[in-house]
Amino acid sequence: MIWKSVVGKLWATIIGLVALVLIALSLFLTQFFDRFYYQQESNDLERLGTAVVQVLSTNSNQSLAFQNVSQLIEGEDRRLVVLDSTDDLTSPTADSDILLDPRVQEGWTGKKVIFRDYFKVERNGENKLVDMLVVAIPYEKNNQKKLVVLYESLTAVTETIKGTKSLILYAAGLGILLTTIFAFFLSTRITRPLLQMKEAADQIAKGDFKTRVTIRSNDEIGELSSTLNYMAGKLDETVHLLSSEKEKIASILRSMADGVISVDLNMKIKITNPQAERYLFFWQYEADDLPEPLYELFRDSIQRNEEVAKDIEIKGTYLAVVVSPLNDRDGISGAVAVFRDVTNERKLDKLRSDFVANISHELRTPIAMLQGYSEAILDGIAATEEEQRELVKIIFDESVRMSKLVNELLDLARIEAGHLQLVPAKISLNQLLDKIGRKFNGLTRERRIQLTVDKLPGDDTVFLDQDRMEQVLTNLIDNAIRHTPDHGEIRVTPSKKEKILQIEVSDTGSGIDPEDIPYLFERFYKGDKARTRGRSGTGLGLSIVKNIVEAHKGHIYVESTLGEGTSFKIQIPQSD
Repeated sequence: MIWKSVVGKLWATIIGLVALVLIALSLFLTQFFDRFYYQQESNDLERLGTAVVQVLSTNSNQSLAFQNVSQLIEGEDRRLVVLDSTDDLTSPTADSDILLDPRVQEGWTGKKVIFRDYFKVERNGENKLVDMLVVAIPYEKNNQKKLVVLYESLTAVTETIKGTKSLILYAAGLGILLTTIFAFFLSTRITRPLLQMKEAADQIAKGDFKTRVTIRSNDEIGELSSTLNYMAGKLDETVHLLSSEKEKIASILRSMADGVISVDLNMKIKITNPQAERYLFFWQYEADDLPEPLYELFRDSIQRNEEVAKDIEIKGTYLAVVVSPLNDRDGISGAVAVFRDVTNERKLDKLRSDFVANISHELRTPIAMLQGYSEAILDGIAATEEEQRELVKIIFDESVRMSKLVNELLDLARIEAGHLQLVPAKISLNQLLDKIGRKFNGLTRERRIQLTVDKLPGDDTVFLDQDRMEQVLTNLIDNAIRHTPDHGEIRVTPSKKEKILQIEVSDTGSGIDPEDIPYLFERFYKGDKARTRGRSGTGLGLSIVKNIVEAHKGHIYVESTLGEGTSFKIQIPQSD
């Protein structure tokens, strides 16, 4: 609407000022002309009245005197009445209202009376309310009081004032017209540039900082447009720098291995990086919720306004968390947490401590036996040669067990350190299996266990590291012998299907508890010793087996039924 625009407001202001000035001028001129004409007419009428009195009072011929007086009175609006004390004014006449006015009657007291008022007078056969100027002058003649009443209409004065008002109204109309033209002229000089700057400001507010105002003038509007353009340039530069910094921070957050979560004072998540989002998804929390341990750390940091560091555990994940409060000019606005997954470090620490405990336990028994039996021989407790040979055999067996444990530890250490060097070659699998079978024939006959080694039908050429595969099969068969009772059976069955070589080592032993199967391939893990027939292993054999098989890019599986037996299946891919 025009009233809300600068042009409308400017136009209304100018119109108001012009109207105010013209109204004041009209009032002033009206009063001025009214007073001026009233004073002038009063003086003229008073002089005329004085002249009439002079003529009437000095001339003895009243008829001639009235002729002379009629010549003095000019103008159809003037009236002259000469009263004496004997005149009866009760009868209504055309001008009786004037003659009976109390102010006129004051003339009989000897005072000259001049006043102005509205009276009903007869003009052209009509009674009208007319603005009249009245002069009453008393005089005496022949010792008789007389009163000259002279009055005239001020219609001319009223018409003059009306003409003045009309001129003022014409001037007001002309002023309004000129003001309107001037206001709309100013719209091209002020409003249009202002509208251009408003549109530019709207575009800048929407993010288009390339917008510029093309106004070239040397006045305040030109300076304002230049300032607006300068501001847009500075905003563009500042926003570009902020966007660049924000992108840098986002890139840093994305590339961080640690998780980052920022929250506000209401504990609502505001910023996360991909690592933190993965953790939140894994913990199955909603986007705006925090796990309880993290929530408590955020709360403590905000309440104490200091950095808080602590290790926490969430759903089996161990995190090292550092929470710091975020401060701005209004105080604390939230907090940010940086956390790192230390689950592997915790597991490694546990493995390290378990390793030390297990190796200490495994070495303590043979060392104690070596020490005990050696002292028995030195102290001469074994009296006969046969007893001494028995003690020496025990010492030898324990030293072999220690040697095996140390060798397996070294093998496992090399494998896990990535130092295992496979030398695969084309070999005859049946020859390898025959060799392993002959190695265990004596032990199986001694334990009254039937060992059956099947042959691979057809072409028995396979691509393997022969020494490492011999080590795998040796460990599996030795493990089966230790868990198989007398008159039990152990079978080695090779097969090849779709470029996959499978070797199955099964037994009819005591089987494995289902709870133990997930931990079979961990270092130093041992099942129930009651099912090992007195020969416990080192707990490292199956871990070595798994690592060697995986080094061949294969897999090993376990199937077992408690009390019925166990089957280990090795599957290794074969190339053409």
